[in-house]
Amino acid sequence: MYDYAHLTKSYRTDNSPSARNTGWWSGDEAGLTGNYTPDFLKGYLLHYCRLCDRTNRQGTVPVLQALLEIEPENGEVHYLLARQYDLGGLRELAMPSYERAAALCPEKPEYALAAVRTAGYLGDRIKAMSLVNSVISAYPVMAEAWYERAIIYETDENWNRALSDLHRCRDLEPHNTDYLCDIARIYRLQKSYRLARQFAERALREDPRCQRAHAELREIPMRGHIMGMMFRSEDDALDPSRAGYNVRED
Repeated sequence: MYDYAHLTKSYRTDNSPSARNTGWWSGDEAGLTGNYTPDFLKGYLLHYCRLCDRTNRQGTVPVLQALLEIEPENGEVHYLLARQYDLGGLRELAMPSYERAAALCPEKPEYALAAVRTAGYLGDRIKAMSLVNSVISAYPVMAEAWYERAIIYETDENWNRALSDLHRCRDLEPHNTDYLCDIARIYRLQKSYRLARQFAERALREDPRCQRAHAELREIPMRGHIMGMMFRSEDDALDPSRAGYNVRED
């Protein structure tokens, strides 16, 4: 069991109302340490670690490990620990913590999707696909889950399935320019320049300043622009079944 007295000694204050509970220190100074209940310390430390969610801050990992000694079934702490490992480039250590967080908190699909991304970085395609399929089954209207699976299919160069999932993202969030640009990019990679142009232009109708859409249009060869102007058809772009691709079953 973790020694709460050690945690108490880690907090330094000057006993003034404005400065109390503001400092994280590794040692103690006579007369400057506050007396806190274990519940207060746990809450304070967890709040501190939440603030570090996007920053790899030195000293955060030991704090989270100490919290897990107190509450080993706390999914959020497992997730925050995984985030610290991830931000530090230690994805092999992050993976089991992400998986544990996802198992403890099935109501938070973002934990499982973080595990999906990490598995993808580690090259574990089977685990990534298994995790993302479980999220899609539980949250079929979560566009981000379909997007993560599209990335896996794109990595496999299974362009048809990647496009199918991206179109699903677009159906769920029709005004999201990132999804429109990703669809345009894959069509461009497949040399379907007319469709690539149409989706890039649609992204610009949503946001005329969308830099990704402008970049996609610049990547389309001039011949593609000419063909797009000659055979422009919004119906083809909006209906994947008329866009010239069928989803493979492999």
